[in-house]
Amino acid sequence: SVCTETPTMWLLLGALLALLFFWEYLPLSYHIILIWQYISGVRRWSATDRNFDFTWTSSCTTRWRVSLFDLDLNFHVNNGSYLRYGDYARYNFLCALGGPNNSKLWKKYRLLNAGVFTRYMKEMAPFQKFTMETRIVAYNRKWMLLQSTFKRSGKDEPVCILLAKMVWKHKNGMTAPVVDVLDELGYSPPTELDTTGALAAWLQTEENVAQIPAQY
Repeated sequence: SVCTETPTMWLLLGALLALLFFWEYLPLSYHIILIWQYISGVRRWSATDRNFDFTWTSSCTTRWRVSLFDLDLNFHVNNGSYLRYGDYARYNFLCALGGPNNSKLWKKYRLLNAGVFTRYMKEMAPFQKFTMETRIVAYNRKWMLLQSTFKRSGKDEPVCILLAKMVWKHKNGMTAPVVDVLDELGYSPPTELDTTGALAAWLQTEENVAQIPAQY
């Protein structure tokens, strides 16, 4: 019995360790984390958090830890993992932005990602704790730029910055003006916002890239 039980025990232990370190490979894990970010964003408006004061200019901070799933062959966070964490942080921010009107927001609109600009500045090692601060940095009638800044926990120096160009859509596929969506959520924003010129620069760069021949 020893010869059969011992391998079984080690196989079980190996399976548990694999589940612990690589559970993000499992089916639906991405969606499970998104659901948790929805709950986390909505909870910011709960009755137990009466001092929470969120406006469309606020930022949301989410906290994470680098997992083995995030690493590349250099044993630091790979570029794709930054994009995945960006999805999670933006969803948390948008649920906080919707606040008490979240159910109405998602029944009426969809928010689509139209592109991501990423700037990598520092490495993040295995099991490193880090935070992400997400906020609106610019918008015009159609496009909205969301910035997510990665920082190692306890340090103020950014390690990566993501800019995502987003567009609000009605359920019928028609574009919803950004200012109209913010107004409907109870905010009173200006018609457009691009104080740094980031959105204008992005759109100009897209026009320039479009001129590059697709074939050489």
